[in-house]
Amino acid sequence: MWDRLKSMFGFRAQQSVHVSSPAMASLFAVSSNSAGVHVNKTSALNCMAYWSGIRLLSESMGLMPIRLYRAQGKTTPVEVTEHDSLGPVRSPNPTQTPFNFVQTGMAHVLTRGNVYAEIATNGAGNPAELWLMDPDDIEPQWAS
Repeated sequence: MWDRLKSMFGFRAQQSVHVSSPAMASLFAVSSNSAGVHVNKTSALNCMAYWSGIRLLSESMGLMPIRLYRAQGKTTPVEVTEHDSLGPVRSPNPTQTPFNFVQTGMAHVLTRGNVYAEIATNGAGNPAELWLMDPDDIEPQWAS
């Protein structure tokens, strides 16, 4: 009976698997391709097509208008034109334009999976500047 069930569900006797086999690569979430070249975070940086895609997406996001909305009722968002948070959004910091800030942040998302910015406050405790941080230097943790 057990042998019949195993054959119905495709169970086979144990087989050895070579380290470079596609089955082993998929087990460890490593992609392999027909060219035999493994692409990782470091090797992708040398690919012009990769950088062209990053540039296209990040520049496109940088061109998008940034707006702040407040929920009014359950369905109607209302654009907010005056708020303490709009200052840093319109002018993130003395060294970056809003376009450059968003473009660089989007490049961080696409190449490293996330974007982090430090919020510098003024004397009253309101947001005054946004400074991009290197995602490789950040270790996210759950707040307790």
